[in-house]
Amino acid sequence: MGAVGLIILLFLEVIIVGVFVCIYWSDSTSWRYGAPYIPVSRNLIQQVLSFGNIRQDDVFYDLGSGDSRILLAAVRLFKVRKAVGYEAATWPYLKSKFLIRAAGLEKKITVFRENFFGADIREATFIYMYLFPGTVDKLAKKIATECQPGVRVLSLRFPIGNQKFRLLDSRKINRMTAYLYERI
Repeated sequence: MGAVGLIILLFLEVIIVGVFVCIYWSDSTSWRYGAPYIPVSRNLIQQVLSFGNIRQDDVFYDLGSGDSRILLAAVRLFKVRKAVGYEAATWPYLKSKFLIRAAGLEKKITVFRENFFGADIREATFIYMYLFPGTVDKLAKKIATECQPGVRVLSLRFPIGNQKFRLLDSRKINRMTAYLYERI
């Protein structure tokens, strides 16, 4: 193997190590904020969002938006007016930016690389979250304080334990329970 071959091999090794470091860093960031990157399977997304009764006039927020698959589905399948995501972890954030651009939906979907606890959620009419129970409860306090009554919240797997929310419906979807609430 010549010098050029060794340089190419070294370059590839650096890229591979860089990707693994980015993914590891992203995972530790996700866990720190209480929202590990565990994407909902693509075949469940439509069922989950249909359960939420999303409307075209909704301003849809995904708190812990991962790779944006929920945001993309909200725009593509349910034609929401606007979709906003917050993702603190680097790898899913970069992946989401790529997927949104590849879909040509930069004008309809905005993703911020920051912790959702610092997010401005006042504009939301619908909020989706798939988070750990303690994080769901902390975020429910934020939603209760900052959002208008009538905002619908879809929490996948874990219920909200806050009196400022009325449970509209809950349903088993595959092996997960989805909880739909309204801010009162």
